[in-house]
Amino acid sequence: MKVFLLLEPPFSTISLELEDAAEAKKYSYFSLSDIYMSETVGASDIAKRIEEAKSAGHELLPHFAYSLIIEKYLQKAPKNTPNGFVLDPDCFSSAAEFSILIDFLEKAGHALTIIDIQTPAEECAEYIEDFGIDEAEGLKEIGDYFNQLYPEIQNIIKEKGLQTKLFSSEEDPRVTFKRFGEILSL
Repeated sequence: MKVFLLLEPPFSTISLELEDAAEAKKYSYFSLSDIYMSETVGASDIAKRIEEAKSAGHELLPHFAYSLIIEKYLQKAPKNTPNGFVLDPDCFSSAAEFSILIDFLEKAGHALTIIDIQTPAEECAEYIEDFGIDEAEGLKEIGDYFNQLYPEIQNIIKEKGLQTKLFSSEEDPRVTFKRFGEILSL
């Protein structure tokens, strides 16, 4: 199964355009944020496993819930999107989560390609207001991405020898959409 992981800075909007291309090519577009919230509270199987581990006095490892969700949802693609997954940039928020994700995909035998979306920090900052985020918070998030997370992710990509395709926000959106669709079809 093929998996494409979108690596994109905060407040860049290119991944929003690529979601439609993924669905058109029968890929499941996987966004973690909604799933994470629904799976870690209430009566879900994962919420129960977390509560059982806590009740039994087990010290939960960092990223325990994250690992459970990744394992549950990325084993195999849904029947209506059999070609694989396109993973939204929200599928990890730290280098540790990125490593967990990459290790899981490798163990599952999934072919992985990183789609590295190049958007300058200044351009990302222009969209902070559109996301309803405080400007200072948004600028900090952008700075953290470019100064810490992105370099850490690049090191992991190099160490693992992961295939990467570069996309640029300066490219015409129609060209980006078409190019991404072609990559999905390979």
